[in-house]
Amino acid sequence: MKVLILSLALFISQMNSSNAYLMISPSSIPFGSVKMGTQSSQMFYINNFGNDDELIYGCNVFGAFQCQLNCLGVLRHGGGCSGVVYFMPRDDRYESDTANIQTNRGSYSLFLQGQGVK
Repeated sequence: MKVLILSLALFISQMNSSNAYLMISPSSIPFGSVKMGTQSSQMFYINNFGNDDELIYGCNVFGAFQCQLNCLGVLRHGGGCSGVVYFMPRDDRYESDTANIQTNRGSYSLFLQGQGVK
């Protein structure tokens, strides 16, 4: 029951009065251990389940992570696209950050984590 309530709350919190709803999946990307000086990449997907089109402006993330979107501009209702997040550790340590996908209706979050190793 708690999972259902949490899922419903997340769904409602990402909707607005114009009935836009984007879903980012997965919502969290664990990179695991990655050797310093190398890079690891993971794909994610953006789906527009709303009744309105959404404008995708970009993806912001800092530090050892980078984000690339394949769908800047209009994402039609019922449509989807993909993106790639890169982890390039420079230090022997755990790192985490949030990639923020910017749209005309706000920001959607993708949680990132990874361990840099020698």
